[in-house]
Amino acid sequence: MKRVLPLILLLSLYPSLSRFCTDKTGGFTINQITATLPYNTAWESNVPLPDLKIFEQKFHYLNHGGQSYVFLSEDGQFVLKLVKNYLYFPLSFIESLPLVNKKKSKMMRDFTSYKLAFEELANESGLIYLHLNPTKNLLPKVTLFDKLGIEHVISLDGTLFILQKKADLLYPHLNALMKVGDIDGAKSALSSLLTLLKIRLEKGIYDEDAKLHRNCGFIDNKALFIDVGRFCKSSKTQSFEEMTKRLNLWLEENYPELASYVKNEIPIFEPHSI
Repeated sequence: MKRVLPLILLLSLYPSLSRFCTDKTGGFTINQITATLPYNTAWESNVPLPDLKIFEQKFHYLNHGGQSYVFLSEDGQFVLKLVKNYLYFPLSFIESLPLVNKKKSKMMRDFTSYKLAFEELANESGLIYLHLNPTKNLLPKVTLFDKLGIEHVISLDGTLFILQKKADLLYPHLNALMKVGDIDGAKSALSSLLTLLKIRLEKGIYDEDAKLHRNCGFIDNKALFIDVGRFCKSSKTQSFEEMTKRLNLWLEENYPELASYVKNEIPIFEPHSI
């Protein structure tokens, strides 16, 4: 029993320790970004190589989501989104087959969305390069600093990633404009956002996670899609009223005149949205 008690104690503490480590590291490990999937022709793309000088600078941990770990370039102009290894299991002996199938299904959905975004919305997403298959002697190594400030040098050939222009998030961007009294700039930004949504809808692309406050941003006051992981071709439609509902609530609370502006602008876009 004395031998079993430490094991029971360790297992009981594991969830808390796991949450603590994930909070401190963001869950980032080299294993989590090392590509283990075989080359798949379905994910081939004709996207030309980016300027490789971009990777000569260091990239620092920014945040992470369900699909990738995001690192920001030292010059603040680019984000490197390292796709999580869908089939990596730190405790594989307790993982179940249904979970494996679930991860494979998620991978298919996400990769299809990435490729669709590059093929039809690259300019609207600030996308520069897509690397969904492991390669050899094509790309350089890059230096990363994780959430703890620990340095890692990784091979980009052995990782799956998206290279994208860095954009300012929707709410912070509008706050910055209104803070300096640039109402016309804020209205122009909102019109750009509505135009962006119109372009996506006209291309027959549905966003399964259309949360504007976290998935859209701005570069030089031009609206862009930041998150391109939930796009799909679909006959389903999304109204501007539906897509801007959360935004309008935020505007009504913070900048009522901008809320009125959006409501007046929507009818101009809505009839041509599909």
